[in-house]
Amino acid sequence: MDILNKKDEPKSEELKVQKEEKEILEKDSTTSCINKKTDLVDDESINFWKERYLRLYAEQENNRKRMEKDRLMYIHRANKDAILSLLPTLDDLNRALEGLNNVSLESESKKEENYFKIEEGLKIITKNLSRELTQKGIEEMKVSIGDILDPNNHMVLSNKIVDKENLKNRIAEVVSKGYLLNGKVIRTAQVLIGK
Repeated sequence: MDILNKKDEPKSEELKVQKEEKEILEKDSTTSCINKKTDLVDDESINFWKERYLRLYAEQENNRKRMEKDRLMYIHRANKDAILSLLPTLDDLNRALEGLNNVSLESESKKEENYFKIEEGLKIITKNLSRELTQKGIEEMKVSIGDILDPNNHMVLSNKIVDKENLKNRIAEVVSKGYLLNGKVIRTAQVLIGK
């Protein structure tokens, strides 16, 4: 029996090797078939893939155009809302201008009284406009005389001769205020620098 077992062992090893070789050959034949099929691509499949590519490309272009149209619509809507909120302030300014025209036709005693009323009206208009802008996320930039120039927030219009030594090479005058929209600069403050 020992002799038989010894003869069986090599056979089992040979069988294992033969199985592995067979598997390797089967894999090679499968890949060669695949390669043969890809080499033999017919016009019908080329047309199918070409048409599919063109459809996908057209769909992508349509989506891009639709998104651009939607983006412009949202911008238009946002601008419309902002403008509509400012129209009452414009109406108030027009009424103030009408009041100024009426004051010029009146006597001197009434002029002084009406100028005071117009000044109060303009203060109210400014307060209302500031409140409306604050609600939209716009805030006034804090700039004071004597501040150090910040090129990110200040635009120098010119130099100004100053007597005080502490104003030299610093902001000597604020010509127009700067504004931030949601913390980002939308308009720099226009300033004069002391010389």
